[in-house]
Amino acid sequence: MDRMDSEDDDFDYVKKEEPTVVPITAGVSMRSVAIGLEHVLALTDEGRVFMWGGASQLAGVPVIPTLFEEISEIKVRRVAAGVWHSAAPTDE
Repeated sequence: MDRMDSEDDDFDYVKKEEPTVVPITAGVSMRSVAIGLEHVLALTDEGRVFMWGGASQLAGVPVIPTLFEEISEIKVRRVAAGVWHSAAPTDE
């Protein structure tokens, strides 16, 4: 396991070789995950989206899994991520 420090002293990154529970999402069942260049989207069984990013901290993307509040009231069907973009289709 290699430790990488971010520029922000509040966060430590740990590179792991195996899937690991992220404490902030413990107890939340994820249906799918989409991985972009420096960001990740995770869709819960309830249709809510968590997002987080890499060490470069893209504009507005948190470094730890965080509920995407702006769309938390809308049930998302799936998530997709590209190099610099994301999509979350809904039934609405």
